[in-house]
Amino acid sequence: MERSLLFISLLLFLASCGNPTIGSEGFDMNGSWDFTSPVRAKFSDIQNTDSYMAAAIKLTYSDDFPFENIYLKAVITCKSDTLLNNIKSYDLQNDLGQWIGNNDGRNYTIKLNLMDSIDANTTDIHVKLEQYSREDKLTGIQTVKILIE
Repeated sequence: MERSLLFISLLLFLASCGNPTIGSEGFDMNGSWDFTSPVRAKFSDIQNTDSYMAAAIKLTYSDDFPFENIYLKAVITCKSDTLLNNIKSYDLQNDLGQWIGNNDGRNYTIKLNLMDSIDANTTDIHVKLEQYSREDKLTGIQTVKILIE
Protein backbone atom coordinates (compact mmCIF):
# COMPACT_ATOMS: atom_id res chain seq x y z
CA MET A 1 0.00 0.00 0.00
CA GLU A 2 2.79 2.44 0.89
CA ARG A 3 4.57 1.66 -2.38
CA SER A 4 1.40 2.43 -4.34
CA LEU A 5 0.98 5.79 -2.62
CA LEU A 6 4.63 6.63 -3.16
CA PHE A 7 4.39 5.67 -6.83
CA ILE A 8 1.20 7.71 -7.37
CA SER A 9 2.77 10.71 -5.59
CA LEU A 10 5.85 10.44 -7.80
CA LEU A 11 3.71 10.32 -10.96
CA LEU A 12 1.72 13.38 -9.89
CA PHE A 13 4.93 15.26 -9.10
CA LEU A 14 6.49 14.42 -12.47
CA ALA A 15 3.32 15.38 -14.32
CA SER A 16 3.39 18.81 -12.69
CA CYS A 17 7.02 19.50 -13.69
CA GLY A 18 6.31 20.72 -17.24
CA ASN A 19 7.18 24.28 -18.24
CA PRO A 20 4.30 26.55 -17.22
CA THR A 21 3.26 29.05 -19.86
CA ILE A 22 4.02 32.59 -18.69
CA GLY A 23 2.59 34.30 -21.75
CA SER A 24 1.14 33.37 -25.12
CA GLU A 25 -0.33 34.97 -28.20
CA GLY A 26 -2.09 33.08 -30.98
CA PHE A 27 -2.67 33.83 -34.64
CA ASP A 28 -5.23 32.27 -37.00
CA MET A 29 -3.52 31.77 -40.36
CA ASN A 30 -6.66 30.60 -42.20
CA GLY A 31 -4.86 27.81 -44.02
CA SER A 32 -1.90 29.74 -45.41
CA TRP A 33 1.00 31.92 -44.30
CA ASP A 34 2.32 34.58 -46.67
CA PHE A 35 6.02 35.42 -46.37
CA THR A 36 5.12 39.13 -46.23
CA SER A 37 2.98 38.59 -43.11
CA PRO A 38 5.18 37.86 -40.10
CA VAL A 39 3.52 37.21 -36.75
CA ARG A 40 4.58 39.48 -33.90
CA ALA A 41 4.03 39.24 -30.17
CA LYS A 42 5.04 41.43 -27.26
CA PHE A 43 5.26 40.12 -23.71
CA SER A 44 5.43 42.74 -20.95
CA ASP A 45 5.01 42.49 -17.19
CA ILE A 46 6.27 38.92 -17.14
CA GLN A 47 5.78 37.23 -13.78
CA ASN A 48 8.39 34.47 -13.54
CA THR A 49 9.92 32.83 -10.49
CA ASP A 50 12.40 30.61 -12.35
CA SER A 51 15.96 31.55 -13.27
CA TYR A 52 15.35 31.21 -17.00
CA MET A 53 12.51 31.26 -19.50
CA ALA A 54 12.13 29.76 -22.95
CA ALA A 55 10.41 30.85 -26.17
CA ALA A 56 8.51 28.33 -28.28
CA ILE A 57 5.65 28.09 -30.72
CA LYS A 58 2.73 25.76 -31.13
CA LEU A 59 2.14 25.24 -34.83
CA THR A 60 -1.05 23.67 -36.15
CA TYR A 61 -0.84 22.44 -39.72
CA SER A 62 -2.99 20.23 -41.93
CA ASP A 63 -2.12 16.94 -43.55
CA ASP A 64 -2.04 18.67 -46.95
CA PHE A 65 1.00 20.73 -45.92
CA PRO A 66 3.25 20.44 -48.99
CA PHE A 67 6.62 19.78 -47.30
CA GLU A 68 8.18 17.53 -44.66
CA ASN A 69 9.65 20.51 -42.81
CA ILE A 70 9.12 24.21 -42.28
CA TYR A 71 11.73 26.96 -42.26
CA LEU A 72 11.14 29.73 -39.75
CA LYS A 73 13.01 32.94 -39.14
CA ALA A 74 12.77 34.01 -35.50
CA VAL A 75 13.87 37.34 -34.08
CA ILE A 76 13.59 37.82 -30.32
CA THR A 77 14.49 41.19 -28.84
CA CYS A 78 14.39 42.86 -25.46
CA LYS A 79 14.65 46.63 -25.44
CA SER A 80 17.63 47.28 -27.76
CA ASP A 81 19.21 43.82 -27.37
CA THR A 82 18.76 41.06 -29.92
CA LEU A 83 18.52 37.75 -28.07
CA LEU A 84 17.95 35.59 -31.16
CA ASN A 85 18.05 36.13 -34.93
CA ASN A 86 18.14 32.88 -36.86
CA ILE A 87 16.62 30.75 -39.57
CA LYS A 88 15.93 27.13 -38.68
CA SER A 89 14.33 24.11 -40.29
CA TYR A 90 11.83 22.17 -38.16
CA ASP A 91 10.79 18.65 -39.12
CA LEU A 92 7.07 18.01 -39.46
CA GLN A 93 7.47 14.38 -40.56
CA ASN A 94 9.42 11.53 -39.04
CA ASP A 95 11.79 9.23 -40.96
CA LEU A 96 8.83 7.11 -42.11
CA GLY A 97 7.06 10.09 -43.69
CA GLN A 98 4.42 10.30 -40.94
CA TRP A 99 3.27 13.66 -39.64
CA ILE A 100 4.58 14.63 -36.20
CA GLY A 101 2.39 16.16 -33.50
CA ASN A 102 -0.91 15.70 -31.76
CA ASN A 103 -3.49 14.62 -34.30
CA ASP A 104 -6.99 16.11 -34.47
CA GLY A 105 -8.71 14.96 -37.64
CA ARG A 106 -6.68 16.32 -40.55
CA ASN A 107 -4.68 18.72 -38.37
CA TYR A 108 -1.53 18.24 -36.32
CA THR A 109 -0.19 20.45 -33.53
CA ILE A 110 3.48 20.45 -32.66
CA LYS A 111 5.50 22.50 -30.19
CA LEU A 112 8.75 23.90 -31.62
CA ASN A 113 11.41 25.43 -29.40
CA LEU A 114 12.78 28.77 -30.51
CA MET A 115 15.10 29.68 -27.64
CA ASP A 116 16.02 28.30 -24.24
CA SER A 117 17.70 30.19 -21.43
CA ILE A 118 16.17 33.66 -21.62
CA ASP A 119 17.19 35.43 -18.41
CA ALA A 120 14.24 35.61 -16.02
CA ASN A 121 14.90 39.31 -15.41
CA THR A 122 14.18 40.06 -19.08
CA THR A 123 11.10 42.21 -19.64
CA ASP A 124 9.35 43.51 -22.73
CA ILE A 125 10.18 40.55 -24.93
CA HIS A 126 9.32 41.03 -28.61
CA VAL A 127 9.04 38.03 -30.92
CA LYS A 128 8.84 38.25 -34.70
CA LEU A 129 8.32 35.02 -36.62
CA GLU A 130 8.34 34.60 -40.40
CA GLN A 131 7.81 31.58 -42.59
CA TYR A 132 11.00 31.27 -44.60
CA SER A 133 10.08 28.43 -46.92
CA ARG A 134 10.29 27.75 -50.62
CA GLU A 135 6.85 29.17 -51.31
CA ASP A 136 5.75 32.79 -50.99
CA LYS A 137 2.39 31.59 -49.68
CA LEU A 138 2.76 28.48 -47.54
CA THR A 139 -0.46 26.46 -47.54
CA GLY A 140 -1.62 24.11 -44.81
CA ILE A 141 -0.77 26.37 -41.85
CA GLN A 142 -3.78 26.76 -39.56
CA THR A 143 -2.53 28.53 -36.43
CA VAL A 144 0.68 29.85 -34.89
CA LYS A 145 0.88 30.43 -31.14
CA ILE A 146 3.96 32.09 -29.62
CA LEU A 147 4.75 30.99 -26.06
CA ILE A 148 7.00 32.24 -23.28
CA GLU A 149 7.53 29.49 -20.70
